[in-house]
Amino acid sequence: MVQHPNSPPPAYTDLEAFFAGLSLEGGPAGPAPSTATTLPAPAVPPPQPRTPSPPPYGRRAVYQVSSPTRGLELTPDWSEAAHTAHNEPGARVRALRRNPKKRGSKSVYVVFRGHTIGIKNTWAEVEQATLGFRFAQYQGYRSRAVAQATFLHAQQNGWTSTNPAWTAVPISAALAPHPIADHQGNPSPPVIARREAHQPWHIVYVGVHPGIFATYLECALNVLGIDGSWNDRAETFAEAQAKFARAVSRGEIMLGETKGWRTSCVEYAGDARCLVRGPALERNYWSALLHALPSLLAELVLVAGQF
Repeated sequence: MVQHPNSPPPAYTDLEAFFAGLSLEGGPAGPAPSTATTLPAPAVPPPQPRTPSPPPYGRRAVYQVSSPTRGLELTPDWSEAAHTAHNEPGARVRALRRNPKKRGSKSVYVVFRGHTIGIKNTWAEVEQATLGFRFAQYQGYRSRAVAQATFLHAQQNGWTSTNPAWTAVPISAALAPHPIADHQGNPSPPVIARREAHQPWHIVYVGVHPGIFATYLECALNVLGIDGSWNDRAETFAEAQAKFARAVSRGEIMLGETKGWRTSCVEYAGDARCLVRGPALERNYWSALLHALPSLLAELVLVAGQF
């Protein structure tokens, strides 16, 4: 008997038997064949556009190199990025930060350069002390003891100031902090005393004194105002050593010079820190003055508000 098209299908408990009981026309068929029935393969979904997964660089800085010939590339090695940029016409390097490490809340702040300097207990105090101050420098700490020791060390070395710098750099090259003396050994106890264990180590590749620094303040005073300056960070001292050594071996370390309103970078000649003739990046008087104009106007507004 022919089954009506609208009648419900017969009850089959086994799915394979149900498909076997259908003819090509969709009606009931004869006895199931002795051979196993092959089910039709499911339709293959259309391929989805592939998004490259991010490289496993963890919390380290990543440098994006773009060039007309090689496109976009990522590398965690600054010296490799700089080498590509210097040898590829039109190449550019951009620093990216992947998964920045959470370093905990700060219980105390230190203002090293600002309208008022010293220990600050709240962020509002930091803002009031640094707003409109050219080359303002501050840092947060978990430990008040480390904050006080760091501020005292900065004061003793002439790195603190309440006078805005209207020159190209915040302090002279003679006063700029020097990197850790022994790059091959472990940091000395005085260096460890003025930093917290969770803080990263800082590396200056292009600046007044290239090398490894224990604190961000020492690093910043070596790169602020220097055209073409480059700095980096590392979670461990050993990683900082390796990064700096690779950059030296590739010849990507540059010394920054300051002469009044002019800054330039010259080639780095190893540990002797000799100044060698090299490409100069200069900033003239007028460009430096234009760069300082916003801070100067903010300072004038603050002074006018006191009257």
